[in-house]
Amino acid sequence: MEFLLNTLSVVEQVAYSWSKLVWRIGLSTPLEKLRVVEVNAGIAIAIAGVVLRDSGAEVIKLEPAGGDHSRQPSGHYSWNRGKKSIVLKAEDPEYGKLLASADVIIVGGSRSHLEGYQPTDDQILAFAPPYADAEPYSALPEDDELASALAGVMAGTAAYRDGPAFPVLQTISIAAGGTLSGAIAAAILVRQRTGCGQEVRVPWTTIGAYIAGYQASFSDKIPPMPALGAPSPLGLGQGWRVFRASDGWVGIACANPIFFKRLVDCLDTKLLDDPRFATAPYVGPDDQPALEEILNGLFAARTQAEWVERFAEFGVPGSAVNNRDQFVASDLVIENGMVAVVEDPEVGQVRQVAMPLVFEGADVPGPAPAPVLGAEKEEIIASLENQKAKAEESEASLPDHPLTGIRVLDFTGFLAGPTAGRLLVELGAEVIKVEPLAGEGFRSGGLACLGINVGKKSVAVDSRTPEGRKVVERLIKSADVLLQAMIPGSPEKLGLDYATVKALNPKIVYCWISGFGAAKSWHGRPSFDLLMQALSGQMFTLGSEADEQPVYSSMPMADLFAGMMAVYGIIVSIAQRDRDGEGRAVSTNQVAASMAAQTSQIVKFDGAPEPDVTASSLGRSAVNRLYEVQDGWAICVARNAQDWEKITDAFGDQLVDWTSWDLARQQGVESELTNALATAFADIARETLKERFIKMGAPVAPVVVVRSDQIDNPYFSDLGTNVSGIHHDRFGSVTAIANFFRFSRTPANVPTTAQWVGEQNREVLLSVGYTDAEVDAFTEAGTIATPKPPV
Repeated sequence: MEFLLNTLSVVEQVAYSWSKLVWRIGLSTPLEKLRVVEVNAGIAIAIAGVVLRDSGAEVIKLEPAGGDHSRQPSGHYSWNRGKKSIVLKAEDPEYGKLLASADVIIVGGSRSHLEGYQPTDDQILAFAPPYADAEPYSALPEDDELASALAGVMAGTAAYRDGPAFPVLQTISIAAGGTLSGAIAAAILVRQRTGCGQEVRVPWTTIGAYIAGYQASFSDKIPPMPALGAPSPLGLGQGWRVFRASDGWVGIACANPIFFKRLVDCLDTKLLDDPRFATAPYVGPDDQPALEEILNGLFAARTQAEWVERFAEFGVPGSAVNNRDQFVASDLVIENGMVAVVEDPEVGQVRQVAMPLVFEGADVPGPAPAPVLGAEKEEIIASLENQKAKAEESEASLPDHPLTGIRVLDFTGFLAGPTAGRLLVELGAEVIKVEPLAGEGFRSGGLACLGINVGKKSVAVDSRTPEGRKVVERLIKSADVLLQAMIPGSPEKLGLDYATVKALNPKIVYCWISGFGAAKSWHGRPSFDLLMQALSGQMFTLGSEADEQPVYSSMPMADLFAGMMAVYGIIVSIAQRDRDGEGRAVSTNQVAASMAAQTSQIVKFDGAPEPDVTASSLGRSAVNRLYEVQDGWAICVARNAQDWEKITDAFGDQLVDWTSWDLARQQGVESELTNALATAFADIARETLKERFIKMGAPVAPVVVVRSDQIDNPYFSDLGTNVSGIHHDRFGSVTAIANFFRFSRTPANVPTTAQWVGEQNREVLLSVGYTDAEVDAFTEAGTIATPKPPV
């Protein structure tokens, strides 16, 4: 199989297997002896399940006779790896026994799929409702495209045509599944400490709204920002985009003057001497076309390989735009152990995407095939004779929130690390943002930075000074978790490397989020999401390499998904520490996150289907397509005869000639039915879609555009994805994306405040034993920042 030989050489496969074996000798397993049962699993549930499986849990798929929904895309062979499968009917006596044997039950859809089973007090019941169980949206079928439209995800990518991009990746369900795994881990921690289970919910639409609108915080004192999203499929402006070289494409992430000056030197041009471009990359709209024309000409003069070499020489954050197979065969993927080839009993050799986390010193399962439907039935039934071990009873009372009492030091900036800290806040941790005196680099983003960091406390300290280093060391001694996202070498200079931190606090959980992980040849290079989109093949997954049309997405999945997975790794490591008293390290990186985001596209086997749409496609057929409505766009998603019947009923007599599903499903993207649907949709407003179509359960959804002044739009308000009234002394009342988690017994900690740089200096330093006089002295000496007063 040539594609597999190109993916991993024999030497690389042996090295990969050996690296996994070395980690497994005589070490502990994060979730050993934990049984998880998946019921009615779609992609989000399967993703959550495989994360638990890859941490050592036994995961059983309870499936109907035809298999569950997660078996449909190619990704099944990766996100169901190593699980067991059993086919049972609700009336089978083993059905209830199997559910009763589980520690965790993960359910796709509603509670009705449990067929009347009532969980015991110590069981964890987890859901990922696509539409937050909100009315009237709960009438819609579980569907990635419908949820993506409602959450603003579809509008976060541009296309080579007017209108929103068609969804290519399963972005929203993969991200929801990853986030659900963190919520389950938090519930496991609570259960471990108290003996109590509970229900956990992570709505797709909230996660999707954050992906699409992570920058979209706004306040009553700051004018609204323009629409978020890429105005061009090539990128944003002239410093954050892709350019065509003489034989391919390259991407640059030079969105600040420092990096852009390096780019100008790399290009061997004097364009900054031109008064029109003196402030580049920040250039007025009238001068953008001229700058673009100059840059296009310069980039076209050299090959892709020549530009990559010059980027490294001049310290420019830039890269080639690869396809997926080039990425999978690169040292970035191989050295991070992110791909494996396994023998599947049904389709032969399969290329899988590996676990996007590394638990240092842990015994974790390696690659394995996905289960054949029902293959483990006898084994599973035999295991039911042994009753599930109950969680140990504890006199500990339930905490206010899942992570109440956990202190996290967040040394990160920009997106990936702050996203992890942001989610930990809602899970109840005390998250202290440790910043330089001027604040972290993304503070220049204003409200965008604020929205990602709401609910945290800020300590601003000059850790380069001896006194500042001592302050940081005392903070480390007080913490449960340290989170950092620095390039290799920087932590050692600041005394924040794992060895130094562990010596100060042996019980600390240390989490490192990096750009390139274990790929040593890339160490020292800055990593940005745009570069990861280029390197990972995502731009050609969304676009078309054959048509020379890469597509940039303004949704930074490499950043955000890495942060989401870090949350899971941190919480599971805390639970392990509770059991054995030992601190430990866990890491993830943008390479791994980029792989996970494209699982369906990266998985390969003989006969695997090729992607059938790009972001510039209008759809797959007349009944699965984007259509213009009176005030925007909508997506129609008919998957079966029942869906189509609801759609034709909602249109009344407008589609009387097209009521036959057998006829309708055969109509192409451009067809007579397309014309009929386009005419019918053109007369409908988006509010009508909600009041008539969605209430009837017709699978049609408006495409929501996320703007900073529209977070409180009726869709987000209905779906409960936003929280207003977050107090900030300088910015007033702030609205941001929130409500990621719903727990039945230990509610989430929805943030009510936001901080300015160093606002909690005194509070936090007093908590670690400093006196008011010492804090005053630190402030006067410039060891810590003077908090900015309210305005």
